[in-house]
Amino acid sequence: MLKLLLRHRLDRDPRRLVEAQRATFEPLRESLESRLGRSEGFDRTLTLWRYTNVQSALRFLDELET
Repeated sequence: MLKLLLRHRLDRDPRRLVEAQRATFEPLRESLESRLGRSEGFDRTLTLWRYTNVQSALRFLDELET
């Protein structure tokens, strides 16, 4: 959020930042998604929590692009 704020204040296009964030989160989402299928107990709970947060971040980036 701070990087977005600074770009806004400097009147800079945030698209490069959004693309970079997406490039970071997409592989993480894929990794967590594959771990969900083979984890159990608290490890599954933690993986699900992380996966849900990554999904939320990606939805946020989608909304920034509209």
